[in-house]
Amino acid sequence: MLIPTKGIVFKSIKYAESTLICKIYTQHLGLRTYIVPGARRSKARNQAAFLQPLSLVEFVAYEHPHKNMHHLRDLKADVVFSSIPFDVVKSGLALFFAEIFTKCIHEETENEALFRFLHQSIEYLDTTSATKLSLLPVQVLATLSRHLGFFPQMNFSAQTPFFDLVEACFLPQSSKHCADIHTGQLLYDYVEKKIPPASLKEKQALLNLWINYYQHQIEGFGEVHALAILRSVFYS
Repeated sequence: MLIPTKGIVFKSIKYAESTLICKIYTQHLGLRTYIVPGARRSKARNQAAFLQPLSLVEFVAYEHPHKNMHHLRDLKADVVFSSIPFDVVKSGLALFFAEIFTKCIHEETENEALFRFLHQSIEYLDTTSATKLSLLPVQVLATLSRHLGFFPQMNFSAQTPFFDLVEACFLPQSSKHCADIHTGQLLYDYVEKKIPPASLKEKQALLNLWINYYQHQIEGFGEVHALAILRSVFYS
């Protein structure tokens, strides 16, 4: 079956001498794995360039019934980036988002709302000044948690000041799964009151909280290796 679709490249892995195996989140099919023979040959350099993490592409998907790996053809850029490949901050953010998306998006069915959110977030990354992007990781993680169904309950009060990373809500007493009370307050102020963290230290604390929250909510989420890049470009 041939299906024209747009896609977001999550990950590309070198296979054999000139082949790439790519995880692509598609507009009409959900997450798919594609094998792209010859993508790394000198005559196909554009094809390999289109398959970098977070690239926005268009192609015709050839769906193989009952197979986990598929083929594609007529690959081209959906959006040609003007700054992501050339800006160290944006490149670091792109690697971070690609790693996050790979870890937590696995559905193999169409989700137009999720696809549109990811697509718009990547376009925003490309078109917005790097100096205005320090809170983008937090914004994306917060909204993505809504799409994935585990956005935390914002029931903070003087009686319930401790944010529990497992229960996804504020509790009256602290536990081993609770964030510190100051960072929990930052979360509530940012989400409910639309008050952004004031300092680089607070921005980093809020980002760390969201990462920790994902680790508790998604089994096997693990460490985020690209987080070190964000710390070096934003918070050092």
